[in-house]
Amino acid sequence: MTTVKKFVINTAIAIQNKYEDTKKAIIQKWEDTKTWVNDHVVQPVKNTVTKVVTTVKNEYQQYDTWKTIRNEYGWTPIGNFSQKELAYIADTGNNIETKIDVINGGYGSDWMDRYMSDVLIMKWSTFFKMDQPWTLPLPKILSPFGKSIILLPQNWENSYEKIYEKDPKIMPLTHEFGHVWDIATGHVDFRAVLISLINNKPIIGIVNGAADDLNTFIGGDIVQLNSTRMTANTGRDRIPDAYEWINGFNKDYGNNSTADYFAEGFDALINDPGTIPTSDVKQWFVDVINDETLRLP
Repeated sequence: MTTVKKFVINTAIAIQNKYEDTKKAIIQKWEDTKTWVNDHVVQPVKNTVTKVVTTVKNEYQQYDTWKTIRNEYGWTPIGNFSQKELAYIADTGNNIETKIDVINGGYGSDWMDRYMSDVLIMKWSTFFKMDQPWTLPLPKILSPFGKSIILLPQNWENSYEKIYEKDPKIMPLTHEFGHVWDIATGHVDFRAVLISLINNKPIIGIVNGAADDLNTFIGGDIVQLNSTRMTANTGRDRIPDAYEWINGFNKDYGNNSTADYFAEGFDALINDPGTIPTSDVKQWFVDVINDETLRLP
């Protein structure tokens, strides 16, 4: 009887152990199956969905920033601009508007609409590369697109960070909008352009605009033919010593020409007025903006 009892007990234990082992094996197989499905099906689907959602979100954010730039300032970035670049452009517009608001009593947007709207912001093409920004010195009526054009190098926001010490994200672009202001107030000197072509030194300059007026105000002289505003590698225009740039965002870059003297002055007016060479030049900018505001439609 004892032997039979032991047999029954041992058999029951063996069956129980087999059951537990089988149960564990089934559970492990199930866990392995869940892991495989998660790694090869669920997670890839989640990653794809997350990627799609992130891409859509980023593209919407870029479009939203682009639309703000276009609607608020009349500037149209064309080409492959990152969200970071678009944010810098939007910051530039907001910065200019805020500072002009202070100067002319809240008419910053109206003033910008007159002197800094209808601008295309593009990058240098693959075939024509430059490592610095450039504003095409053509009035809108002569522009290929009927708008002012600012050309920027590839990865411009990163290169600026290596060159400029203070808030490099927006200052150089503000300088370019100084040129846009000058272009909006002047005209092309075609005779100087023709002479320069004959002399194999092609230049295009804007005359009788705001930069000319500032040059007259400081008593400057002109190196270039017919008062053109671009130096074309012939040396700086004759800016009086007392008015030369000695500090600022790009040190003496404003001494390169009357065009750059004016653009650098506008840049400083918006971002760091204390670097403007003299207080009367700073006041000149303020007076001109207020006078132009009074003459707005």
